[in-house]
Amino acid sequence: MQPILMPLQFRPTQVFDETKHVVDTVAKKYLEKATHVIHHLVPIEVIADGNCLYHSIVLLMNNPAVTTSELRVRTIIELVLNESYYQTMYSQHVGPIDIAIKAICKNYTFSELYEIAALCNVLQCNIRSVYPKIDFQQYMAT
Repeated sequence: MQPILMPLQFRPTQVFDETKHVVDTVAKKYLEKATHVIHHLVPIEVIADGNCLYHSIVLLMNNPAVTTSELRVRTIIELVLNESYYQTMYSQHVGPIDIAIKAICKNYTFSELYEIAALCNVLQCNIRSVYPKIDFQQYMAT
């Protein structure tokens, strides 16, 4: 089958650039209280509008021609073309793929496992989602 879209070249930025990136100070506090394995990570602030995953990728791509909408559409196409694969791999964790695809088609919908997995295939890369395991105590909220 011929690809319907030109592949994206994803070569993410490897260095924090304070002229382009803003540290997410709230996320940084959580990372500091988490396991030492993730202390070297730098959380970058992105617009929290439901397109956070796509904003993160656009920021790392450093390619002004790529938009969050394009990434969302490419992700949807990937999910539709390979629906049975994603259903088999992930439905036991996040539910039926057909319902997820309908939700993903709405812009500003927060991403879940299906989108992360499909976007990995679109970009031919691994995406690491970090949810630090911390023993939350009330003093951490300040």
